[in-house]
Amino acid sequence: MAKHHSPEQIITILREVEASANEAEVLKKHNIAKTTLVRWQHKYGSLNITEARRLKELEKENVQLKRLVAEEALVRRAMKEELEKRGWA
Repeated sequence: MAKHHSPEQIITILREVEASANEAEVLKKHNIAKTTLVRWQHKYGSLNITEARRLKELEKENVQLKRLVAEEALVRRAMKEELEKRGWA
């Protein structure tokens, strides 16, 4: 089962890796794969904790907005099909 880390934990681990002379030890200590570290560095590398929190909030909001747009598209399509059935479109 995958362990999910909060943005704060990720930033802390990234800073620990930067400060450490032995990256492998830090990865082993936190039970993190090298690929995970690289992905985190790409996504969170230059962010501070506040910025990382905001990024997570924006990602969550973006998912909600995408879902809303998809629902609206379904409603519009259903309305269009109904109008075509009645010969109004």
